[in-house]
Amino acid sequence: MNKDLSTHLIAIRRQLHQFPELGYQEYKTAELISGELKKLGIDHKKSIAKTGIVATLKKGEGPCIVLRADMDALPMQEETGLPFSSKLDRVMHACGHDVHTTMLLGAASLLQKKDFTGTIKFVFQPSEEGTNNDPENKSGGQRVMESGELEGAQAALALHVHPLMDVGTIGFTLGQAMAANSCFKMVIHGKSGHAAFPHLPAQFHGGPAFSRAIHKFVDWT
Repeated sequence: MNKDLSTHLIAIRRQLHQFPELGYQEYKTAELISGELKKLGIDHKKSIAKTGIVATLKKGEGPCIVLRADMDALPMQEETGLPFSSKLDRVMHACGHDVHTTMLLGAASLLQKKDFTGTIKFVFQPSEEGTNNDPENKSGGQRVMESGELEGAQAALALHVHPLMDVGTIGFTLGQAMAANSCFKMVIHGKSGHAAFPHLPAQFHGGPAFSRAIHKFVDWT
């Protein structure tokens, strides 16, 4: 990456950071992305998964690879004091999606000039942080998959910024990583049991027979 591209990308990131948009509301973000892709001469479709964009860079016949970044911000008040802080009340790019979007535009700029054989789809995904009042309670990722725009892809790649890692380093792990977690309540209807003696009938648990079984077990050990 040369200095001119680096400077341009920093300006894009700061523009996105100053004007963050919540999930399924990324209209200005999408327009900025579309404008940059037009400058690069990369074909793209807008309004995928409502406000998302899928761009396609094809150079001959070969495998299809997906590169993905998220676009949405969080409903938080920015108090960083940065000169490019969010100009919107209670909306902030606190999770780095402004950086992810900028990085994907940077990748598109570099790959547009590279020789390769195959197809790269650049996915700018909306509403990663939740379903954001979607009538079907679907996230942007679900809607992108359902759009059919990624049919035929052999692999998908994405990453996430990590503020505790040094600039210029990449962390990875084998297996699953960065999975989201959710709270849920489960009610199980069935017969009672005991963790230590699940094979015994319920009437044994807590009664005299259970006590005798415990003593017998102690004797054996």
